[in-house]
Amino acid sequence: MERGDEGGKVHELTVAASLLEWAEEQARVHAPKSLKSIELELDSMSCLNPEALRFGFRALTAETPLGEVELEFVELGATYGCLFCGARARSLDSPSSCGSCGAPLPRLV
Repeated sequence: MERGDEGGKVHELTVAASLLEWAEEQARVHAPKSLKSIELELDSMSCLNPEALRFGFRALTAETPLGEVELEFVELGATYGCLFCGARARSLDSPSSCGSCGAPLPRLV
C-alpha cells in the first residue's frame, strides 16, 4: 500500500456514511416499496474512487435494510470554459483548445 492510500479509503468511507444517512432519510420521507440502486454522478475532479466508495457503502449497509442496494456511477467530465468566446463544455479529458472557436487552453470552470 502506498503512502496516502489510507486517507483515500477513509475519504470514501466518510462519503459512503453520508450517502447511507441520506438514503435512510429519503426512505423515511418517500417510503418506497423497495430501493434497488442509487445512481451517483461523479465529476472527474471529485477524487473519489468508485470501487472504494462501493466497498465502503456495502460494508456499512451489510446488516441493514439497504444491504441489497447497488451504487451505480455516471462519470461526468469537468466543465471547461473558453476565455475568448465564452463557450462551455464538459470533458473527461483536459482539452487543449476550445471546441467552438479553437482558442488554446480553455480554463476549468
